[in-house]
Amino acid sequence: MKRAEILGFVSTKGGVGKTTVVSNLGYLLSNKHNKSVLVVDGNFTAPSLGSHFGIISPGMGIADAMVGKIDVKSTVHKVEGKLDFLPVGFVSKNLDYKAMRSYLCSMRSKYDYILIDSSPTMNQETLAAIYASDKVFMISTPDHVSLNNSMQTLNLAKEAQTYLSGVILNRSKSKIYELSAPDIEQALGVPVVGSVDETEKVTKSLAHFKTLVNKYPSSNSSIEFNKLGAAICGAPYRAEGFVPKLKSLFSKKIKQADINRTLLMESHY
Repeated sequence: MKRAEILGFVSTKGGVGKTTVVSNLGYLLSNKHNKSVLVVDGNFTAPSLGSHFGIISPGMGIADAMVGKIDVKSTVHKVEGKLDFLPVGFVSKNLDYKAMRSYLCSMRSKYDYILIDSSPTMNQETLAAIYASDKVFMISTPDHVSLNNSMQTLNLAKEAQTYLSGVILNRSKSKIYELSAPDIEQALGVPVVGSVDETEKVTKSLAHFKTLVNKYPSSNSSIEFNKLGAAICGAPYRAEGFVPKLKSLFSKKIKQADINRTLLMESHY
């Protein structure tokens, strides 16, 4: 019998790419690793996760279920294969956001993983996503503003007693003025488990309602998502296709993020 691990992807700052991370990891876990996955839009104020899969007007969702309007399982949309999507729906006043945990837990037996895309601000929605999660990944860009917000997220997770699996650096431009992974690890005391480059291919993919890893599987960012997805589900990363294998051949230096992903794999299994 399945018992889904609920993973929250959080940040208290907008524009760091949480939704991109969730959509790509959800696609990889289901399509490449044959896992049954539910991706959940936990951004009640400005939901956008559905658009990454071409679901523009999803209708009712978890917010409707939380006020007794509908059974939460009947609001789930099938994306493709073993990948499902749970939208927000219509948010009522005085919604008890923390109730989200019980509704997601009621679906554990159907999935291997439930991924939550949280709100990008410090509010009840973000707290609810952290509270509902078994483990949390902090999403950050490599700059001081995001680092400051990551410290806030860190404190929220500690208060909720939710395990922090690591930091995913996103939208990195590899510029000298950006904070390094060791800088961020030292400041937060949390390992950096992935570093995804900024790329216009994300926007190009969205124009076709596809994830980056689906549209451009050989891009550097897709390779990094693949490594992270493999670590999450406890599978060894194997480069596939000519270009990724070539990049792997000429990149033999072991990075700290690779070591952290190995530790991440062990912590999940």
